[in-house]
Amino acid sequence: TTASSDDWCHLGSTSGKAGNQTLDVIVDANTDTLSRKATITLENKEHKVTTSIAVSQGAFNPVVTVDTENLNFDAAGGEKFSEIIANCDYNVTTDADWLTIERSLAGIKVVASSYVEVAERTANIIIASEKYNLMHIIKVSQGAFVPELTVMPTTLDFTSDGGDKSVAITANINYEVTENADWLTVEQTSTGIKVTALSYAEVTERTADITITNTKYNRTQTIKVTQGAFKPVLTAEQATLNFTSDGGTQL
Repeated sequence: TTASSDDWCHLGSTSGKAGNQTLDVIVDANTDTLSRKATITLENKEHKVTTSIAVSQGAFNPVVTVDTENLNFDAAGGEKFSEIIANCDYNVTTDADWLTIERSLAGIKVVASSYVEVAERTANIIIASEKYNLMHIIKVSQGAFVPELTVMPTTLDFTSDGGDKSVAITANINYEVTENADWLTVEQTSTGIKVTALSYAEVTERTADITITNTKYNRTQTIKVTQGAFKPVLTAEQATLNFTSDGGTQL
């Protein structure tokens, strides 16, 4: 007869007959970090003959590795992949609600949402196996949003006749446009603004400011507007007229 001392060591048969026999020994996977031993006993009770086979199994070596310790995103957000190699179960958590993590057999896909603040933000992704006391932390950073607000040109010069001029505005933020003169009209366009000046009949030039502002990010651009003075003209084509004694008309 055959018997095993431990239930993780299984035998292919419980008995054998005289002669050369093969005994299959099946051992379960060891998920413990300690090695273990068992004894197989073969016994013939009739002749009171006993022999034993010593069985040893090595300890399980749990492994969880990640291919990066840092993930860096710009303000636009996006997704990055981190490969994880493991021979044991593990959990993935994060301390940031602006990160979304999708697991796969190969690792994790980390998705960062877009960011509109002017200070960098950071987070942690924790990969841990509590059973084997293994842990890796991936440091995640997202760069600050850089608000952009530029105008071209920053000066406008009108003649006394008035007219229209265009200003190009490049911005990744919302903005408000104001002017401090009732002789100017500002109209939003697909590329910026169109500035219209009324005609002017005074003999001194006049000036105004157009202000493009975003208060959240404290961004301001100013366009200086100048309209030239009206220049009155009064001339006579002929400075003298000479008539005969007969009189008449001349132009």
